[in-house]
Amino acid sequence: MTMARCLLFEKNLPRKFWAEAVNTSVYLLNRVQTKALDRKTPYEVWFRIKPTIRHLKVFGCICYMHIPDAKRDKLDHRAEVGIFIGYSSQSKGYRVFNVRTGKIEVSRNVKFNEAATWNWENSEVISSETSLEDETDEDYAVRGTRSLTDIYARCNVSVVEPPNFYEVVKSEVWRAAMQEEFNMIQKNDTWQLVDRPDNKKVIGVKWVYKVKLNPNGSINKHKARLVKCWFVYQLDVKSAFLNGYLKEEIHVEQPDGFVKNGTENKVYLLKKALYGLKQAPRAWYNRIDEFLLKLGFVKSLIEVNLYVKEEGADLLIVTIYVDDFLITGSNEKLIQQFKVEMKKEFEMNDLGKMSYFLGMEISQTSQGIFICQKKYANEILNQFAMVNCKTVNTPMVPCEKLRSDDGAAKIDAGVYRSLIGRLLYLSATGPDIMHSVSLLSRFMHSPSEIYFKAAKRILSWSSKKQDSVAKSTAEAEYIVASLASDQAVWFRKLMNDLKQPQIHPTELFCDNLSAVAIVKNPILHGRTKHIKIKYHSIREMVNEGEVQVLHCDSDDQITDIFTKGLHKFIFETLRDKLGMSSISVEEE
Repeated sequence: MTMARCLLFEKNLPRKFWAEAVNTSVYLLNRVQTKALDRKTPYEVWFRIKPTIRHLKVFGCICYMHIPDAKRDKLDHRAEVGIFIGYSSQSKGYRVFNVRTGKIEVSRNVKFNEAATWNWENSEVISSETSLEDETDEDYAVRGTRSLTDIYARCNVSVVEPPNFYEVVKSEVWRAAMQEEFNMIQKNDTWQLVDRPDNKKVIGVKWVYKVKLNPNGSINKHKARLVKCWFVYQLDVKSAFLNGYLKEEIHVEQPDGFVKNGTENKVYLLKKALYGLKQAPRAWYNRIDEFLLKLGFVKSLIEVNLYVKEEGADLLIVTIYVDDFLITGSNEKLIQQFKVEMKKEFEMNDLGKMSYFLGMEISQTSQGIFICQKKYANEILNQFAMVNCKTVNTPMVPCEKLRSDDGAAKIDAGVYRSLIGRLLYLSATGPDIMHSVSLLSRFMHSPSEIYFKAAKRILSWSSKKQDSVAKSTAEAEYIVASLASDQAVWFRKLMNDLKQPQIHPTELFCDNLSAVAIVKNPILHGRTKHIKIKYHSIREMVNEGEVQVLHCDSDDQITDIFTKGLHKFIFETLRDKLGMSSISVEEE
């Protein structure tokens, strides 16, 4: 903290920049020689190359960020005044506090006046005769912005994930996490210490640190992973990839903090896979696949991660997502027996009844299974300062037309893309916003304030396009019906693998009589013979009794919620038919 304190005092920076000063101090200390490393820098020891220091600048000095031509007119200022507050960890750029907007930006095209200081009382530069130092690159970096209020309100030392070993070497929490990981590697008999081979390439390894959170955002545990350099995995289940057997001969360096005395020149010969190896995922899948088949499971032919086991009239179903297992069955005793078998073979964490999976909260009740993303939705509201916004009735204004040439002022494309990306993931449990988000995602390249306002409307409210151009409404409905029938047949096969054969045809409802007629009448004529042959597969499915296409009134067509901006009453009616229900933001 001594260096961080000096950095703040030197340029008279307020305390709100303490985190930036600490980050910069760590950045500089990693590039300073130390006796503990035989007069080498931590950077050199870790990356095996000497660090360059010609890009270093005086912390807190005045700088000027170039404004790209696309974001200004000819008579506008060509640069913005800022205060240099550190180095970006994500790209080759400088972190600059924009004194006009109060936000932190990252830019590579910057000029520095290292002797000048910002006067915080008068909001002006204390001038200096020192000339500006140009620090430019051939291209302009994309600027990302976040408000200081958002950054420092969320700054919590307990959830900071350190970037390398040297920043955690004195931390008891992270040392314990590394020891747990190292013990697990040893217990799994993943490697053995051997002499360094002369004719083999030895792969470097590094520690990767991750703070695992609970659904409510509190800390669950600190996790450390030993991985092959330059390739990082973030995994949920304890050390699963360490169980896969390797067919290749691979050597790795001894990990930092666990080098055995007297064997500094030796390396580890891997017996099993290690995180970061390209062979690790396949090795793990082969191992678990072989084990499940050995237990008597049958693998689904159309869903390779689904396994089913029959014992008399009882059924046990297991599905795998990387190294997470979801288990269900008709007999509780069978489920418990399976857990025992798994724990005998692998180190497993029994999480009990599923309540949180892939960022989604799951509630299992007598009324059914309910899935939501409350925590994720609240994170979006906080990120875009919409927690206390005024609510609206629908995610989209009915009959609203959005055009690329609306003439409105342009906004930061990075912020817009971030919002749309988050909303797309949120639509996994909120299909009623799918149409609105899909429509707004077409304007990613050059978004305007109108699009951003429309996107924020979705937050204020508590499909994929077909790949061919249809010449009529009937043709469009026919194509969509064909695509839907493909999914229906896939689900029927899946249900068959789950020992739930479908006796009756799956009903597909279409509100276009002409499209229904095209399905039932195979006679080609001038208005339909140009349709691609692949879409006519629906006729074959109908003839084989797989699906049945029925007409329904437009008022009863639930899928309108995915394709149109609707008025409140119709929207809420169709949403209820989807089986969705609302939860209070305050609900715990």
